[in-house]
Amino acid sequence: MGALWGFLYLSFGFVQHERALDLGRELASQRGHTPLRLEAKPSFANLIVWKIVYETDDRFYVDAVNPGLSSPSIWPGDSVARLDIERDLPWLSPDTQQARDIERFRWFSDGYIALDKANPLQVVDIRYSMLPQQIDPLWGIRLTPDAQDQDYVVYYTQREDSGTALKRLLRMMFKGRTSDEPR
Repeated sequence: MGALWGFLYLSFGFVQHERALDLGRELASQRGHTPLRLEAKPSFANLIVWKIVYETDDRFYVDAVNPGLSSPSIWPGDSVARLDIERDLPWLSPDTQQARDIERFRWFSDGYIALDKANPLQVVDIRYSMLPQQIDPLWGIRLTPDAQDQDYVVYYTQREDSGTALKRLLRMMFKGRTSDEPR
C-alpha cells in the first residue's frame, strides 16, 4: 500500500508540475515574454498551488497557479529586476569579500537573485516566499556599504506573519474567497 501511495503521489506531482509549467508558458506568452528560464515549484506542503518563476532579459516574474482537475486558477504575481551589480550596487568593488559572497549566493540561488524591494542593501533569492505569487523572500544576504574589503555579508531569514500567509495559502488551495482571488 505504501509503494502504491508513493507512486500515485509522485505521479500526481509530475502531472501537476507539467500542467503548471504549461500555465507558466501561457502567462509569459500573454505578456509578450519569451522566458530565458521558467520553473514551477510546489507551494508550501502541497501539490495543488504552484509558484511559477520565469526570467526574461532583465526581470524575474512570479505568479501562482492551481492547475486544477478541470479548470485552472491563476493568481497574477509580481516582478523584480534581475540583480545587476554594476547598476544596482555601484559602490561595491568586485575584489571584496561581499562581492564574492554575492557570487556564492548567486550560485546557491541558481541565479534567481534580485535586490529586496524593501531594502536595497539586501540581495534575495526570489524563488521562495510564504505566498507563491509574491516576491517576499524567506532569506537573503545583507550588504554593508562601508564594510572593509575582507568583511562578509550577513545572511538573514524573514518569516513574519507566517500564520496569516498559511491561512491565505489554504484559501488558495481550496478556492475560498480571498483578496488573492484567482482570475
